[in-house]
Amino acid sequence: MDSGSKCSATVYGAQRNANVSIRATEETGEPVEFPDPNAFGAVEGRILVCVVQQALQNLAPQDAQVGAWYLLEGLNEQAIAARLGVSQPAVSKRLKRILAQLRRELGAENEEKSP
Repeated sequence: MDSGSKCSATVYGAQRNANVSIRATEETGEPVEFPDPNAFGAVEGRILVCVVQQALQNLAPQDAQVGAWYLLEGLNEQAIAARLGVSQPAVSKRLKRILAQLRRELGAENEEKSP
C-alpha cells in the first residue's frame, strides 16, 4: 500500500470514527457537513499528518527520519541527538534545514517559522 492509499485509509478511518458526513463537494457543489462539532478537527489533524508524511518522503532518508521523530513522534532535540549520537546543537541546525525544506515544499514559507 503506497502512502497515498494509507493516507486515504487514515482519513476515511478518522471520518468514520468521528461520525462525519461528507458530501462530495467537487461533484455536487454542496457544502461539507460535519454533524459532530469536533469531527472536523479530527479529520483535519489526520489530513495534516498525511501531508507531512508525504512531504517527508521527498527528503533524504536520514532527514526524513529526523523530521518524523520531531514532527510526528514529538521527540525533542535532545532525544533525537541521543538517538543519533550527536550534539543537540547539531540536531537543531539540521531541523532548521529540514523544516525550511518542508515549508518550501508545502508552500508555507511565509508563515510563522518553527525552530
